Amino acid sequence: MNDTIYCGVISIRLPLKTGTMLKGQYEIVTSLGSGGFGITYLALDRAHDNYKVAIKELFPKNCVREGNHIVFSEDSEKSFDRISEFIDEAKLMTSVHDERIVRVLDYFKENGTAYYVMEFIDGETLRKFIKKHGPMNSKMAVQLIKEVALGLKAIHDKGILHGDLKPSNIMLNAGKVKIMDFGAASFKNTIYVTTRGKIISWFYSAPERFGNSTIITPQSDIYSLGGILFFIVSGEDPISAPEMKKGSLLPIPPVKLKIRRIIRRAMALEPFQRYPTVDHFLKALKSPF
Repeated sequence: MNDTIYCGVISIRLPLKTGTMLKGQYEIVTSLGSGGFGITYLALDRAHDNYKVAIKELFPKNCVREGNHIVFSEDSEKSFDRISEFIDEAKLMTSVHDERIVRVLDYFKENGTAYYVMEFIDGETLRKFIKKHGPMNSKMAVQLIKEVALGLKAIHDKGILHGDLKPSNIMLNAGKVKIMDFGAASFKNTIYVTTRGKIISWFYSAPERFGNSTIITPQSDIYSLGGILFFIVSGEDPISAPEMKKGSLLPIPPVKLKIRRIIRRAMALEPFQRYPTVDHFLKALKSPF
């Protein structure tokens, strides 16, 4: 659980209780975990043969629950914007149809906040998998990052940038990849402003995302893709873009030369030095070892 300060006192960001019904259809089973902007639950879809689903609830850290109702600490206009952006996230995910993207099944407003319903993936994140089993060899790493790249290509083909691609946002289920969490997604070539509260992942975000305002391109996601490949073969997070801009060198693990070259190019500090598209990244993966 996460502590938040509310009206000068410490309050606990409590999850919904087991058995709580949402939309008169979804019965909460248990909390699966929480992040800075919400709580994810395992639930049963009572309208569809008790089908297991995952439900994400918008519940920022600076808010509290009164009963089932979420009380936002911001004024009504800002809370309305937060809820609208959350629903937009769900809509973006429903627009991408690919087996490597977690499917959004439903979204709605209730309890003063918003929810969206996803397919439940009975697996673990790429981060947990690598931390448990250790780094992959070059062949397995190429196979896995190819699947991640194909999922990212499906996103880009819809004119969308993921914006927060990292090992903890990739689920593995029976060897299959599922990309999730579009909380920082945007359309291509839109202006990114950090003051909007969008997410920046310290180790996986491209250097241009650390500026106050910049135009985000597919190369920003490709940088993250290179960081994920680094993690897969090393078991460690890469050093951050701000550190590299200060002169620190990316410590490429002792793997095949091809892998090292792909990581270096994908994680180049300047966008124009990276692969121009995911297709180019995939082509590099196909090149001989």
